[in-house]
Amino acid sequence: MNFSGRAYIFKGRADFYSYYSNYTPLFTDIIETGTLGDKFGACVSGAGDFNGDGKADYLVGVPYKDIGISTDAGVWYTLLL
Repeated sequence: MNFSGRAYIFKGRADFYSYYSNYTPLFTDIIETGTLGDKFGACVSGAGDFNGDGKADYLVGVPYKDIGISTDAGVWYTLLL
């Protein structure tokens, strides 16, 4: 395992569980992938309506992302949906 990580967006549906139970994610569903050891998507949290557009937004954590010379500094990405 390389622990790079990945996050997907699944749009809300009334039949969410039956629709997605056998769903194979498409490339277009992938939001971002980390690099070796980043653990992209290890933490995901609702952020409310961060940008005021009436839609729920999310935070995706990447706890071991390298930033400049700082190894494993970590970051949060805000997904404005």
